[in-house]
Amino acid sequence: MNKIILTICLIGFAVASNPVAIFHGFGDACANPGMKSFTKQIAAGVNGAYVKCVEIGNGAMSSVLMRFDKQVENACNSIKQDPNFQGKTINVLGLSQGGLIARGIIETCDFGGSVARLISIGGPQMGVATIPKCHKGIFCNILNGLVDDLVYTPLAQKTVGPAGYFRNPKHYNTYLKHSIFLPIVNNERQVNQTYKDRFVALEKVQLTMFSKDSVIDPKETAWFSFYGTDGKTVVGIEQQDVFTQDLFGLKTVYDAGKVEFITIDGDHLRFSTEDIQNIYIPALQ
Repeated sequence: MNKIILTICLIGFAVASNPVAIFHGFGDACANPGMKSFTKQIAAGVNGAYVKCVEIGNGAMSSVLMRFDKQVENACNSIKQDPNFQGKTINVLGLSQGGLIARGIIETCDFGGSVARLISIGGPQMGVATIPKCHKGIFCNILNGLVDDLVYTPLAQKTVGPAGYFRNPKHYNTYLKHSIFLPIVNNERQVNQTYKDRFVALEKVQLTMFSKDSVIDPKETAWFSFYGTDGKTVVGIEQQDVFTQDLFGLKTVYDAGKVEFITIDGDHLRFSTEDIQNIYIPALQ
């Protein structure tokens, strides 16, 4: 009987999931009902593992008005201070903008442990080219033109969170020189081998794109795809320089069969409880 109990305990231990750090999107907060519900559903499905929505500063306001590299630094400090994460092998899950914070944690956060799995749900992994929900039309064209002129100024980069991952395909060199976040974690400016080694060490990357996404532009950025230099034609992941040159390890992870591409039919973050149970919880286990 004791042997049976020991075997059951060992099996239970073997399938226990890693602690999960969850990061919300732009304008959201861990205290909001939607994030509370999502975090609770994830926690209920991962074999009793520790699950926490990691807040960024003051929540919604900080996600908008805190410079993006500082958002990642803030999240990293929270993980360092949490004994349930510190020094452990953890999984990270990000919704929308939180998907980029999750990747920032993988590559840049020295919390004494490592990250095993990245789950990015509608995350703009290759940046965004236009203002959320304002991609087309005369007014949006004018507004995006103004953004193009201002987004890479020091003031914009330091005071507007999403400016740190705005990627104008027609002004790549300006983006490369002045963006304070995305070219850093993409190793586009210079290769940081530590960042690459940490990404390559991942055992799974799951990327969700929403087929009718009206928030992130292009929607394919969720799959590490982006507009070409014409600003109109989407270039797939396998033709992106960050992939072909394997700048931060994406190609290595992809070639190893560790990247899973998910499509959900709907607008941005319009996933269901069934999707959580059938897609996201299995990816964390």
